[in-house]
Amino acid sequence: MRCYDGSRPQAKIQIATSKRGFTFLPRNRGCDTYLMRVRSPSSPLFKTMTTPSSEPTAQLTIPLLTPQDEAGTLSLVQHVARHADRLLVLGTTSEAPYLDVQRAIDQVGYVAQAVRTVISEPSERPIIQVGILSDDHERIRTITLESRLALLQYGFTEREIEFLIAPNYNMQEFDADEADARVSVVQEETQAPILLYEAPGHPISARMTPEYIRRHTTDTVGLKDSARSAEELLKLRAFLDNRFSI
Repeated sequence: MRCYDGSRPQAKIQIATSKRGFTFLPRNRGCDTYLMRVRSPSSPLFKTMTTPSSEPTAQLTIPLLTPQDEAGTLSLVQHVARHADRLLVLGTTSEAPYLDVQRAIDQVGYVAQAVRTVISEPSERPIIQVGILSDDHERIRTITLESRLALLQYGFTEREIEFLIAPNYNMQEFDADEADARVSVVQEETQAPILLYEAPGHPISARMTPEYIRRHTTDTVGLKDSARSAEELLKLRAFLDNRFSI
């Protein structure tokens, strides 16, 4: 067994396997990084990830390319839907924030339709996550509301939908009150679970503070963090409720 960087581990590695068939090698004293191997019909996919638990569990979320047309979305979903626990739409930070609202909503509809086409059994479908990256309250409200309606129309339930909100998007200095206002807009339009999103690729976006994230462990279910280092995430993990997912 080797660490992700190729070195030999100095401590025993625990392995957890998800229902979707991938193995997960958590941090240990001999590895500075984490290895996840996804067993796909074609070739293995390797990624780094973290865990705070001595008995880790893992789930796989696959971000979908944005934008796609209807045919492109179906082709992409056919390749990945059966191997994912979640599919993230509108989560790309370089394109999704700049789509007009109708095209963003269309993307959600394309994914919902494609997943239903590929997987007919509801219990086998991945959860659909909708990313919301905007500082415009009306845009946040419209995408939340219309995405939810599109997914419900295609037969998804509230338990099969999640929203990722980047409350600090485009903030040069973190403003907790404004961040709260953006989260509240999403909460007003859906009963689906909400996750906070620390998005990469926007250096002008000030990070959410650990105190802010901890305060929202009561009304959100987790954090998708694409900006912090592994060491920072481990410190953050120790600061949060164990039921709050990272």
